[in-house]
Amino acid sequence: MALRGRPGAVDVNPAAIGQDWRIQAGVDAGLDPFLESDFIFGQTITSPFITIKSNRWAAGLQFIQFSYGEFEQFSPSGRSLGTVEKRHRTVKAFGAYDVSETWTVGAAIGYSAEGYAQPDVDDARSLTIDLGVHGEWERTLESGGRLQPSVGLSLTDFGTNSTIVDGEGETPGFRSPGYVEVATPTRLHAGTALVYEVGAEPFGRPALRLTGHLGLTKEMVRIEEGPNGRDAANPFAALIQSWKPADTERTRDADGVIRQTSVGAWGQLQKHVGMEVTALDVVSVRVGRNFVDDTFIVSETVAGVGLDLVYVQIDYANVVASSVTDRDELSYLRVTASLPLDGKFDRHWW
Repeated sequence: MALRGRPGAVDVNPAAIGQDWRIQAGVDAGLDPFLESDFIFGQTITSPFITIKSNRWAAGLQFIQFSYGEFEQFSPSGRSLGTVEKRHRTVKAFGAYDVSETWTVGAAIGYSAEGYAQPDVDDARSLTIDLGVHGEWERTLESGGRLQPSVGLSLTDFGTNSTIVDGEGETPGFRSPGYVEVATPTRLHAGTALVYEVGAEPFGRPALRLTGHLGLTKEMVRIEEGPNGRDAANPFAALIQSWKPADTERTRDADGVIRQTSVGAWGQLQKHVGMEVTALDVVSVRVGRNFVDDTFIVSETVAGVGLDLVYVQIDYANVVASSVTDRDELSYLRVTASLPLDGKFDRHWW
């Protein structure tokens, strides 16, 4: 969110995309080694992307595909009709501009389709926009080291809601009604980071770099019980209504009374904390944690490593602890290629 030039910026902040005078291209893949599924288009998430930055301008493209897995279909009488796959696809185009040495603004436009992979069921389709801003400062210390604080703020996937309707008046996985309103997954992101780089530079690279990051994420979606079942608020109304307490689950106590659990605005906020240690700009070790009410969204602790081979960067992370017991098997892999626009790289250590 607050770190410019990271490959993952395309997911959270359009103002932070791109590295100066470089083309970056890569693929992010969420993996589960215990699932017998296709590496790219099975029960995984993948998001190939490309970015380019020259002078004050940066631009990029990204494609996202996520498979929710297979769901059982039911007829109006409740008879099982087999299974069907549910998936999500998004294409986004990005642009960013440095308005000063400190501040950058960015935007993206996307087209999304989500639904069940069968011909008689409509996909939920929507046109979305991302908006972001990024600020970065730098201070040289008397010791020769360097401090670099930064901030970022963005609103991603803001767009109109959609409705899935099937040809038989029956939505797969749901017995009633025959349609389901799908809210666009709008999110508000805010973050700050601090980078400390030591002055020693063996092989022309900083011997050690320490990075800390704090962030907040808020789901800007509001779904409540309505005359047609569970209705999603329009995106503009959700920007306000999503800050109200949200109902999460109903439980029945020993006396048979049904009680509704709700989570306030603070509990709905995901709080992110991350640390990274990088040696010689080659090897990085990372750990991160998100905190949120467990009845609202899953909380996770993730550890990972990175290897920067100048032209190719490999990043791997794994969920090591989760509030959901079976989530600690998930892992994540990113491979990024980086090429200088002038054909020269000043980051070789050989």
